[in-house]
Amino acid sequence: MAGFPELTLRVLKDAQVCWRKAWHRRRGKITRNVQSADKLQEHYSTNFRNRVYKIYEEKGLHMIDPDSTKEDSISQTLNILNKRESPARFVANGMLKSDNFHYLGVCDLMERVEDEGEVKWRIGVFRAGKIKENKIRSEMRLGYLWVIAEAMGINVDGVFMVSVNPNYTLNSKEELTERVDVSTESLGKRRKFAIELREAQNKTGPDTPIPEAKAIPHCKKCELFEECVGKGLERSVWDLPRISGRQLELIVEEEDLDLLKVSPRHLTPFQTKHLQAVKEKKPVVDILKLSSDLKNIAGPPYYYLDFEHMQTVIPNFDGHKPFEQIITQFSLHISKAHLPNDNCPITLSHSQYLSDGSHGSLQTLVQKLVEVCDKSDGAVIVYSSSESTQIRRLIERYPHLGEGLTRLLERIVDLQKILKNSVVHPEFRGRGSLKVVLPALIPEYQGRYESLAISDGAQAVLAFEKMLSEETGIDEKDRLGKDLIEYCALDTKALVALHSRLIQLANPDT
Repeated sequence: MAGFPELTLRVLKDAQVCWRKAWHRRRGKITRNVQSADKLQEHYSTNFRNRVYKIYEEKGLHMIDPDSTKEDSISQTLNILNKRESPARFVANGMLKSDNFHYLGVCDLMERVEDEGEVKWRIGVFRAGKIKENKIRSEMRLGYLWVIAEAMGINVDGVFMVSVNPNYTLNSKEELTERVDVSTESLGKRRKFAIELREAQNKTGPDTPIPEAKAIPHCKKCELFEECVGKGLERSVWDLPRISGRQLELIVEEEDLDLLKVSPRHLTPFQTKHLQAVKEKKPVVDILKLSSDLKNIAGPPYYYLDFEHMQTVIPNFDGHKPFEQIITQFSLHISKAHLPNDNCPITLSHSQYLSDGSHGSLQTLVQKLVEVCDKSDGAVIVYSSSESTQIRRLIERYPHLGEGLTRLLERIVDLQKILKNSVVHPEFRGRGSLKVVLPALIPEYQGRYESLAISDGAQAVLAFEKMLSEETGIDEKDRLGKDLIEYCALDTKALVALHSRLIQLANPDT
């Protein structure tokens, strides 16, 4: 076992889904493809962790150097834990390792307690998320760490989670964090892990053969897909929307993972349409349904609306709580002509607003949105239900603007819903986001977002936070502001193009 990678919690999580993936993970053969959303989550987690450490510094905190090698971190942690007398009541970023079982784990926080002269330790983790989700995830991690600590001979007194206080608001008297004891819940996980870890060791160890590949819904997002069950498949059953585990079992047993060879007998009507589109290599359109839905859109004028919003762990604005969604900007393209109009080029006007992060700026954003949209009764066209949800929240926060916001809400038309009910394209591959359907239906949009400095929502949130930072210079703030406006404007301009394209699909003979 010397020199062979340790069994980590990440390997164990993989094992609960797929033993083959766990086997590869332990050998370092899976390279994580870090997405913008991952970077955003890490940004929030790091900010929260740093704030918590500042709180505990006054309580006697010893920080294990985060830049230390793995071996040094383990050595530093054991040195502190084994000292009979220690000024450190809390140890941060400690690393545990059991040589007997070859497990490895990192504790965000460990608390030293003494009971009648006996030294015990409580193990803690930080969770920058909502309480219910945190408890489920923390129980697993803490149960795992409990097993390692006991294997090392550490006297564990209990486990806890440090999470965000959902009632905290910026500049309030409420504490940012709250500590939740999860010893009882994690105790069951500890016993379960003791068994699962031995099984994982037996199936992912250095002399174990590679586990057999098994088709499951998770395969679609697996890093190993193209060299595992998806090898050699140009189109697979995972291109179908919402494929279930039971459907996969039946298809594997009776048919083939190649989508072109699958019959519709095990598919839903919606999946069958996708299968038809793939086999015919063209969109499948319910012309009557699409035409009916499009005729019900009031206008012109048409208002094409998109919000950008953020949902931070630690609030940036007065009066807001953790995880509360805040609109940071809007883009609105307006067309006063019917679409499409080949006889006369469409002239679009554009209105936008980018918040500066202050409470007054957020209210100004809402006022300007209502003012621009209140000039007529034309449809407010969006893509997804997010804008409707945000407007309902704005009505609650700004009741004096409720009348105008309610009128706006009543005029909203969701193009995503219309598209989903009437159009299936082989290149949708079971997905329905705007960035997927646009290049499929309108080839000119291929690569358009990727050419921007900001190309997705997570990048927009990071850019907005950086723009607000006091450490960011004026020139960079201006550049970030322009990048944000350009990104949001492309969304609403794309809605114009998508609306026009749907009208063409509903009228193939014109």
